Amino acid sequence: MSQPKEDLDFIYIVEQEDLERYLDAPKIDYQVMAAPPKKNGNGAEISKTATMLAAMRFVSLPVGLLATAIVASPVISNLFASSSDKSEASEQLKNESLVACGNFLRRYAMTVDMAHAYGAKFPPGHPQIGKMYKLHPLAHVRDAKKEELYVPEENYEAMLLAEREAELLKLLVHLGATRICITKKSDTQTESQLHVQANVGVQEAAEVEVGVKRADTRLASRFDTRVFELPGAPWKTGQILDRSKFSWVGFEPSWNAMIEAREVAGCTKAMLEMRESSSYSSSRDYVAGIKAQIYAAQGSVSTNQNSSRDLFYLIEVEFAPPTTS
Repeated sequence: MSQPKEDLDFIYIVEQEDLERYLDAPKIDYQVMAAPPKKNGNGAEISKTATMLAAMRFVSLPVGLLATAIVASPVISNLFASSSDKSEASEQLKNESLVACGNFLRRYAMTVDMAHAYGAKFPPGHPQIGKMYKLHPLAHVRDAKKEELYVPEENYEAMLLAEREAELLKLLVHLGATRICITKKSDTQTESQLHVQANVGVQEAAEVEVGVKRADTRLASRFDTRVFELPGAPWKTGQILDRSKFSWVGFEPSWNAMIEAREVAGCTKAMLEMRESSSYSSSRDYVAGIKAQIYAAQGSVSTNQNSSRDLFYLIEVEFAPPTTS
């Protein structure tokens, strides 16, 4: 009997030559690294030089990829730790981080042809070279029709929010809604982002960047409202909604509370809230923090503006009273 195919949480699309480079990524011998380092003719430590070259090779990868790798394997974050600690333990952690980063790439990097052969599905226009994709959170839910569906990591939260909104509208229509008002609120936070010079320590860089952000932060809110007026699908007293037609409903407690209120008590008004940042994308803020640390560790000399968005929908719905026949 053949073994079932392993589902990958991520897929990173690369060119063939890059894939060969990642597959050939150096594996560091922990025992060798723990031993007293050898010196070359110039007195430099050979093992340390090799480690530095390997580190430079990995930290030159796209920041989004590195951030995702750190989420998958937190030990990789040691590549961006402060260089002030020169202890042997610290060097050992950095060596293990390089191995973990190499293993991550060997595991998740694929060419476009490999991804299709694997059976991965993508939204229209994808996959694209240099993009990271995350497995859809409903990929293992029966009847959700999301098997092997991979969503672009950079648009992950927005795409899931749009998907949930569309399903909620469908759900409200099936419950007999006569009026649906959706107010979209977008809070955009604009921050001054300082990219420090490479000769500044990682810890100092992070402290400076946080200080700048706190000193220059602006918040702007925008509201967009859409209203749907409907005749209302027939709804009878005691009627039960067929939940099998909906993929997200089993994971949205507020939706279920509204459905039960409609089924049991004939609810005629309800209000729901839906946020882009949710349990389905709980790592968003964590990844943003990781990216800031990587930028500080890599260093640059530019200052620019960075915007972050907190998007949520407020849904107000009215239903016609249920009929008895």
